[in-house]
Amino acid sequence: MRTAYGVAVYRFQKHANVVDILSSHACGKGDDTALVLYGQGPPKAVSYAELLGGAVRVAGLLRRKYPPGSRVLLANSEPGDFATSFLGCLFAGIIAVPAPVPSGRHHERRLRRIAEHADVVAALTTASDLRTIERWASRYGSTLPVLNAADAPVGAKSGPLQPALHKIALLQYTSGSTGAPKGVVVTHENLITNVASLCRGFRLDASVRFGGWIPLYHDMGLIALLLPALFLGSTCTLMPQASFIAQPLRWLRMMDDCGVNYSAAPNFAFDFCVRLAEARDLSDLDLSRWTHAINGSEPIRTRTLARFAECFAAAGFRPEAFLPSYGLAEATVYVSGGGTSGPMTVSVDADALARHVFRSPRPGNRTAVLTGSGVPADLEVAVVDPATHLPRPPGQVGELWLRGEGLATGYWDDEQATKGVFRAETADGQGPYLRTGDLGVVHEGVVFVTGRLKDVLVVRGRNLYPQDIEEELRRQHPALASSVGVAFTVPVSDDAEDPSAIVIAYELRHTATEDECARLAEEMRLTVTREFGISPGGIALLPRQTVQRTTSGKIERRTMRARFLSGELTAVYEDLDMSVAAARSEGSR
Repeated sequence: MRTAYGVAVYRFQKHANVVDILSSHACGKGDDTALVLYGQGPPKAVSYAELLGGAVRVAGLLRRKYPPGSRVLLANSEPGDFATSFLGCLFAGIIAVPAPVPSGRHHERRLRRIAEHADVVAALTTASDLRTIERWASRYGSTLPVLNAADAPVGAKSGPLQPALHKIALLQYTSGSTGAPKGVVVTHENLITNVASLCRGFRLDASVRFGGWIPLYHDMGLIALLLPALFLGSTCTLMPQASFIAQPLRWLRMMDDCGVNYSAAPNFAFDFCVRLAEARDLSDLDLSRWTHAINGSEPIRTRTLARFAECFAAAGFRPEAFLPSYGLAEATVYVSGGGTSGPMTVSVDADALARHVFRSPRPGNRTAVLTGSGVPADLEVAVVDPATHLPRPPGQVGELWLRGEGLATGYWDDEQATKGVFRAETADGQGPYLRTGDLGVVHEGVVFVTGRLKDVLVVRGRNLYPQDIEEELRRQHPALASSVGVAFTVPVSDDAEDPSAIVIAYELRHTATEDECARLAEEMRLTVTREFGISPGGIALLPRQTVQRTTSGKIERRTMRARFLSGELTAVYEDLDMSVAAARSEGSR
C-alpha cells in the first residue's frame, strides 16, 4: 500500500463509494473490532459485521419511508449510535445532516435553522435522546417526524445502495463562529479523497488504533477520527463528549486502557488536562503509545503544547507526538498536518505581525511565538491579499486560499455564497480557489494560521488578533486563568484615523467584590496597553457561561459584539470609556 511518504495510495481509494469500503471490510474482516464504546461501564467492542448489520437495519427503516436524496437530521449523543445511524443513512442513499442534541435555547434555535435550511424530512435519533428531540420539535410547533433507530427492522434482506462517487453523503453545517451556519455539501468522493490526504499527511495505516471524545456531528470527530479508522480497517474507540466534559482526564485513561495511538482534540482540551493533572495522582498512567496527538479546530498555543508535554512526560508522552493541524468544513476537513518531526515553532516580530508582515524579531520590538499547522499533503495553499486578490509575496500574511482535490463541493442551496467562497480567482485569473477566511502564511512549507479575517481587530491602523489578547490576559491574571474571554471592536467615531475601540469581556469563575473587580479591570487595561500598545475602551466582567461559543468550542465573537452593543449582556462589573458607553447606548435603541 505504502511506497513513500506523500505517494501512498490507499486500498480504500479504489472503492466506488463509502458504502463499498465498509461492505468489503464486513465481508473480509467481519469479526475484527471496528468500534470500542468507552462509556461509564466496561468497554464494549463492536465488530465490522455487527456495525454493518446495524447500519443495514437503519437503512431499511429509512428506505421504507423516504426516497434516496432526502435529508435526515442526525442527533445522537452516544457515539456508537451516531456511527450506526450515519452509516445507515449512507447505505439508504439518504443525505445525513449531523447535528448536536440541543442543550439550551441557543442550541435549539440553531438546530431549528439547520433543519429548516436543509429541508429535512425527519430527525433520526435513539432511545437515550428521543424525548429531548421530541420536546425540541414540539416546542417550535414542528410536525417533523422523530424516528428511533432502535425501531429499525431486524433481518432486513435488501442490501445497501451503491451511490456514485459524486452523490452527496452529508451536509456538514459550519460552526457559525463568524456568521449563520451554512451546509457544506460533502460527497462520497470528497470523503474518500480527503481521508486519504489526512492518512498521507499523518502517515497512518491499519496498525494505528484511533480514539477520542470529539462528537461525531463535528467534522473533526466524524471525518478526522471515525472515518480514517473505518476506511483503513482499524479500530476506533469512542467516548461520549459528556464523559470528557465531566471528567477530562478520563480521555487520557481511555488512551491507556485501549492502547490508542491517534487522538484529536482542540487546544483547550489539552489545557484542561494540565490544570486537572496538577491535583491528581497519575503515576499509573501510560501515554507512551500515543504517537499521533492531533491539535486543531481552534488557535494552537505553543505554551499549551509545552505545558502538556512537560506535565505528562512522566507518563511517557513525547513532545514529538504532537501534530498540530489545520482544517475547515469547506475543505471537507483536513488541509494540513504532519510532515515535520513534532511541532514547528517560530519566533516572529509581533509589531510587524500587526502590519501583516511575518519576520524575525527586531531589537526593541515585542516577540510572538507561533506554532505551525503542518504541511499540506495534497492541496495547494496560496497566500492572497483578501481585498485585491493579488498573491502576497513571501513573508507577508494574507488570506489562505486552497486548490486541489478533496475540497467540498459548495454550500447547500446557496449559489451566491458558493460562488464567492468556492470559486474565487486571483487578480491574474488563476483559480478556482476556496477562500478559507483564515489569515496566515506558508513558511518553509508549513502552514501558519494567524487568525480569522472577520475577527481581526483594526485599531489605529494596526491589525490585532483577538485570541492573542484573550490568551495574554489568561496568562498574566490568575483570576482569568481558567476563564473564557472575548475581545472585539466597537465603532466610537466617524474619524477615519481612529474609528474603533477595543472592548474586552471576560467571565469570572469566582465571586468577587466590587473593589476586587475594579482592581482586576484596571490591571487588565494595563496588561493590554503594555503588551499590545492599545488601551482598551472598555472592560466587562461577566457571570459564568455568558460567553457564547459554537458546539465545537469556538468563541462567537461577532455574536458577543452584537449582544454587547444591543445591551443584552449583563455584566458583574463594567469599566467603559464614555465613547464606548455612548456606542452601546446608540446600538441598543
